[in-house]
Order: sequence, then structure tokens, then C-alpha cells
Amino acid sequence: MNTATVLSSHELLFRLFLAVALSGLIGLERQFHGRAAGLRTHILVCLGSTIIMIASMQIYERYADFTSNSVIRVDPGRIAASIVTGIGFLGAGVILRSEQTVRGLTTAACIWFVAGVGIVIGIGLYVLAFEASALALFTLFVLKLAERYIHPDYYKRLSITATRQPGLPPDFVGTKGLLENARAICQRHKAVIKDYEILENVAQNLITIALNVKFKRDDEIGRALVEEFTRMEGVRYVRWK
Repeated sequence: MNTATVLSSHELLFRLFLAVALSGLIGLERQFHGRAAGLRTHILVCLGSTIIMIASMQIYERYADFTSNSVIRVDPGRIAASIVTGIGFLGAGVILRSEQTVRGLTTAACIWFVAGVGIVIGIGLYVLAFEASALALFTLFVLKLAERYIHPDYYKRLSITATRQPGLPPDFVGTKGLLENARAICQRHKAVIKDYEILENVAQNLITIALNVKFKRDDEIGRALVEEFTRMEGVRYVRWK
């Protein structure tokens, strides 16, 4: 049996403090942005990954002479894979979804990342840990500023319910007229109708058109669309969500 290469106390402390320092920088960024998984969570995740990998490497060296036919089989890579799997459950816990937004994806990615940093530190790849952490901090701080100049597409659902009443213009009576009016109004506000669904309530003489609308980020677009549709004769109510 091989004699395990025992790490010195200085080497062990260096790895642990390095895990705390690098994950702490990532955790601070999340803490500044008011996320639930902040400084302490990131440090504990990275520190835990580090000590697990140190232990797994020591176990491997202790039993390195065992072959595939031996009763005991040691694979340090299997322990690393278990860390990644376990962190997935923790990351899923910080993702929150509401009707309009999804929050926590970046925080979940940070938790998963610091677990990887802990694995790398645990096996002694310090340069890789420093380089990866530097790139992660660049992504979190610098690229966040760059996002201000990126204008992605946003999608909302616009529902218009109208009723047929005496005295309405002929082109407004019916589904086709309502849809044509909706397209014209959306076009004026630079909103694109991707698809739509038409629902008719014959008993109450109502027509509802549900539009999936694409637009650039502008908080006034939704208000303007709702106000304009609400002012139209025959429209009962409008929903923008």
C-alpha cells in the first residue's frame, strides 16, 4: 500500500484561506445586490468543496495500490461529480419565479461556480482558481455595466375584451375589425404582435383577443397601449401582463 502524501498544515491552511478569499469576493458582489445567498453562503459552499476534495485526494493516495479487481475502489473524480450534483439542489433553492420575472439565476450560477473553485483549490490548482475567479468577477462587475447598452426583446400578453353594441362603426363589429384596430395601435407604439388567440362568448356577446406582443424595454409602452385600447368604444376591459 502506498504511503499517502500528507499535506503540511501550512499547505492546508493556504488552501482553506484561498477558498475563503476567492469565494468571499464572489459572495460580496451578491451581498451588495441584496441576494439571499451572499457572502457567508458562498464562502461555506466553496470551503466545503475544498475540504471534500482534499479528503478525497488523500483517500485516493491511501488506496492507490488497489486495482480494479480489489474490493475497495477509489475514484476522486466521483466525489467531485457528487459535489456538483449536490450544489444543483442548493442553486435551485435560490431561483424565484413570479408571473413576470425570474430571479436568482445569476446567484445560482455563482454558487455552482464557487463549488467548482473549491474543487480546483482542493486539488491544488491555484493558478486556475485565481484565473477563473478573476474572470467571474469581470463577468459580474464589468459585463453588468455593459448590459445597460444591450436592449433585448421583451414579451407580454395583451388581452382586449370588447362587446358588440348598437351604434358601433361597421368595421369594429366582429373579430376582424377588433384585430385590425389592435394591429394598428401596436404598430404605432412599435410593438409587434407575434401571435394571437381569439375567444368568443356568444351568451354575453363578448369578443376577447389575446395578443402575444414583442417590444423593446419601455415602461410607458404598456400604459400607453392599455390607455388607448380602454378609450376605444365597445372595449370592456384590457389586461397587460
